[in-house]
Order: sequence, then C-alpha cells, then structure tokens
Amino acid sequence: FDTSPEPIELAELAWAEYANIEFRVADWDNLSDINVPWDVDCVIWSATLLYAGHRHREVFNRVTRRLYDAKYAIIQEPCESQRSTHTWPGQVLKTIEPQISTYSDMCEVIQTEVIECDIFCGRRMISLCSM
Repeated sequence: FDTSPEPIELAELAWAEYANIEFRVADWDNLSDINVPWDVDCVIWSATLLYAGHRHREVFNRVTRRLYDAKYAIIQEPCESQRSTHTWPGQVLKTIEPQISTYSDMCEVIQTEVIECDIFCGRRMISLCSM
C-alpha cells in the first residue's frame, strides 16, 4: 500500500499479469484499510518508517506485530551517512537507522547489512527481524 495513488497505479500496470498481488491506496493509521484476510509471514518496510517520525517504533509494532502477527519483518532505510554524490548539498536526511537497535524489545534483529546503491541516498541499511 501507499498513501499516494500514483505509485499504486504504476504498480498495478507493471504487475497486471499477477492476479495474486493486490495494491491499495491506504494509510497505516487506518488499520481497516490495510487489514487482509490471509496470514502475513513478513512485513517489508521499504524506506517508509522514517515517515512516521518519532512514532516509527509504535507504527512498526502496531502493524507488524499486532495487526498482522507476522513472524518476520524486513526494514530498509537510508543510512545516516551518505556519499556526497548521492545527496543534495545541505540536505538533512531523515532516517531511523540509528534507532534500529531500540527495536530489540519488539523483535530480534537477526541480521543487518549496509549496501551501496547508485541512487539518491544510496547507502541503505537492510535489517531482517524475527518476532
């Protein structure tokens, strides 16, 4: 799901041949919009928790653990330190990367990798978490 219709429309076009994939315009503050009638094994948070600001832990817990009761989560977020070629001059980057260690009371962070992508804010932290 995404809060904006444009990415949903693009995803529906790109993945139209797969009837088992569903896309929704939704918001994590309205759990009825993102509830599903099947078991969820893994929730993938792809550069989204940073948008929850100071609420990122609460949003993660409410959706991953309480709503879906998922066994795993994958968290991908931009890293705090970036190559200067992959950010704008003077940009203050939003990130929750330094706070991932605080998730230990909600889940076990099994593995964390930092990868370099040739994209904007390309240094990314990817963590696999077990509930």
